[in-house]
Amino acid sequence: MAHSPLDPTSSSPTGPAPLVSVVICYLNGANFIEEAIGSVLAQDCSDWELVLVNDGSSDESPAIAARHAANDPRIRTLSHPDGRNHGLPPRANWAWTRRGGVISCFLTTTTCFALGHCHG
Repeated sequence: MAHSPLDPTSSSPTGPAPLVSVVICYLNGANFIEEAIGSVLAQDCSDWELVLVNDGSSDESPAIAARHAANDPRIRTLSHPDGRNHGLPPRANWAWTRRGGVISCFLTTTTCFALGHCHG
């Protein structure tokens, strides 16, 4: 079956489609990315994926993202093949086509979910 983010019975490349996809695009966000990731991890709902999208960072944020992805199978990282900065709108559009959730939202490294924002 072809993957469709709007079909809850479809599957993503890593298995069944999660209910919620959270996409965080970042550029040199090492000072804030831990808190943004932590706000997703702290939610009551566990049926989510977190897609961390590097937009050409030259700081430690890709390493932080990779560490979280290695520790939680619901978290994955993406980078453009050329490794360059493409800007938030193109990067967000690119990431949107690579998410798997039925419900999707975007965060930046300087925004966080309030506790209890996502529950199920």
